[in-house]
Amino acid sequence: MVIALLIVIVLALLGALVIVLPRLLRGELGALRDQASVELTARNADVDRRLEAVIGASASSIRKSIAGLRPQGRQPPRSTSGSEK
Repeated sequence: MVIALLIVIVLALLGALVIVLPRLLRGELGALRDQASVELTARNADVDRRLEAVIGASASSIRKSIAGLRPQGRQPPRSTSGSEK
């Protein structure tokens, strides 16, 4: 009789665990997903800021390099087409 009572108690505990555990895990996984989303958004914003700074610096550097290569006071050469003879 005692063994049957212990089996019933163990089965009741397992049944309760089957009901409670998924709800608990769902809540924890939802919180983890929200936290990861917030962190990823912050990281993406930081990467975007750094990329804009690099692109801006590169574009400025390229403009300065091109300006340094072009002789001052002269027009860039015109392309010749087949119509001039």
